[in-house]
Amino acid sequence: LSGQPYYAAKAARAAPLFQDNNKGNCFDCHGRDGKGVAAFGSTDLTRKELYLYGSDRAAITESIVKGRHGVMPAFDGVLKPEEIKAVSVYVFRQAAR
Repeated sequence: LSGQPYYAAKAARAAPLFQDNNKGNCFDCHGRDGKGVAAFGSTDLTRKELYLYGSDRAAITESIVKGRHGVMPAFDGVLKPEEIKAVSVYVFRQAAR
């Protein structure tokens, strides 16, 4: 989503996790297109300059794993390590469109 370099095959595998309401449910707050939901004040993932905690792969992964200040939920224990990595790659991919 941030428009950074990505692996197309890995990003494609992560799209279902981003949309999965039973597991990842990222779209609930970030919208199906990743542009955020104004009512929630969620980050527009297509604009890496808006990322509060950094837009590099490590910062994105940390946000997914640990969550952020009680607003972004932690997905450690919810998603498998390979799923967390895949969602991180997906976030990189989407804004490259």
